[in-house]
Amino acid sequence: MMKWLAGITTLLAAQTAHAQQDPKRETLKTGEYHVTQSWSQEESFERLYHVRVPDTQDKQRRLPVLVFLHGNGGNAPEAMRGFIRGRGKIASRYILVFPQGYRESWNIVSERSKADDLRFIESIVLKLATFGNVEPNNFTIMGASNGAALVNQLAIESKLPNIRNYISGVSQLNVWQYDGKHFKAKGDDNNYRNVASPAKGKRLLNISGVKDRLVPYHGGPSNVIPAKDGKLAFVDAEESTFLWARQMGYEGEQLHRPSRTIENAEVFSYLDGNVVHYKVTNEGHGATHGISEQLLLDFLDAAPDGTPGFSDVAEPKRDIAYDTKHERNVLDFWPAQRSDAKSDEPAPVLIWFHPGGFRYGDKSQLEKNRRSMLQAYQNAGYAVVSCNYPFLSDDIDHLEIARHCARAVQFVRSKATDWNIDSHRLCCGGVSAGALISEFLAYHDNFADPSARDVISRQSSRPAVVISIMQPRGTEEFVLRFMDKGEAPIFIYSDAKPSDRIHPPRAAIMLRDKAQELGIPCVAFGGGRNKLPTVEKGKTWLELQLEFCQKHLAK
Repeated sequence: MMKWLAGITTLLAAQTAHAQQDPKRETLKTGEYHVTQSWSQEESFERLYHVRVPDTQDKQRRLPVLVFLHGNGGNAPEAMRGFIRGRGKIASRYILVFPQGYRESWNIVSERSKADDLRFIESIVLKLATFGNVEPNNFTIMGASNGAALVNQLAIESKLPNIRNYISGVSQLNVWQYDGKHFKAKGDDNNYRNVASPAKGKRLLNISGVKDRLVPYHGGPSNVIPAKDGKLAFVDAEESTFLWARQMGYEGEQLHRPSRTIENAEVFSYLDGNVVHYKVTNEGHGATHGISEQLLLDFLDAAPDGTPGFSDVAEPKRDIAYDTKHERNVLDFWPAQRSDAKSDEPAPVLIWFHPGGFRYGDKSQLEKNRRSMLQAYQNAGYAVVSCNYPFLSDDIDHLEIARHCARAVQFVRSKATDWNIDSHRLCCGGVSAGALISEFLAYHDNFADPSARDVISRQSSRPAVVISIMQPRGTEEFVLRFMDKGEAPIFIYSDAKPSDRIHPPRAAIMLRDKAQELGIPCVAFGGGRNKLPTVEKGKTWLELQLEFCQKHLAK
């Protein structure tokens, strides 16, 4: 096994060097390909896999790859025909690969095949990653039933960086793969003796049907599938997803209520949508086929932080100057994306100020680090603005920075007609320093000058709602002393530990208490590491934040 891993490392290094040095790499084409393997049942056996490359106009474009593993008793050609027929959008955007299991099965515990299927799939991935029209680090391994069991084993044992997503359909972890304490490596004899450490940074989706009689949704032994001297037993489907989430870095409790319900699936989402379980309430062992293609695409096309992809969202207008006094007087603007009956109405707007202690940071942080928030507001029909501002220097103090940010708010309001936004339904928010800026603008005197000659200066600088994430020190001096009755509602979230000197939880608590004292609408939540109340199960703080804004920005 160590020689095999060393071989993988060498091949990966060769792939990288080849990709950098040779721009004319071979193009992968639709057809049949083989991997030669030997094991106890066969010698130098040519194992078949089918490749289907979509016909795209851009022949130089690199495409993601989806490898689909059929179930026990199935075969690759049949799986390919069914997938293309039912998942046309995916087929038009992904290179599809359909390997053939030996004796129509995959070797997990007691199947007909005794082949090294993990190495077979890894060999396919490594080979395809060398082609010029393949995205080498955007492979998805998806399987149904027995094929999904192999997906789980790959997620447990494979160290290939090429694989981004694992999708298991109607087969959560079995009790050999997870023994109640540890993930386990299969071993050559299928006895799962050795503890395994699954690779971090992977995205996992499980699809299971509540009515499944073959693989019991709530765990326990199957009535049909053999395993050694008995029947194959499974982990509870929801617990299985939680175990994967914990392996990928989740530190909270298991979700016992869905994050949301879409179509016929209850969605249990961890780590900003990077580890997800679809509980299909009206399906059994056919649940993989029982969900819509869009639900699969929502997961497949997600950004690195789990946010659904931006393929259908307009690019922002970047680096728009809101003033000429400083080189950092620029912002990015995402128009509202709406297709409902109210699409012609002016949209509410979120203005975001980045963190950085007033000394560093950039407007791009919203897109890079808070894409789930950006997408949530876009999905809710908001226009979004992310704003740069000058940093502290000998000539610029905190108040001067706030004046620049006030100008940004005034500028956005002045664009109400051009950008089709509602200047009255404007929310400001940010993390750390960005939170202080947003609060200062809300509670300090208005910077508007009604008698000014230019239209921008006549606009209000005060937001109607405020969002605070990771409230920092400086709250008393910069915010509390300006607050008064009847001012902007505020949503507060802080997951800081009591030992955090930059974002002490007491700063968020003081802000909450001051708002409550003045009768300012306010909710405050923590992530379980401080005295702020945690979000109720089945909800996320981002969902509650958006609900708060919608409530207080309602017409």
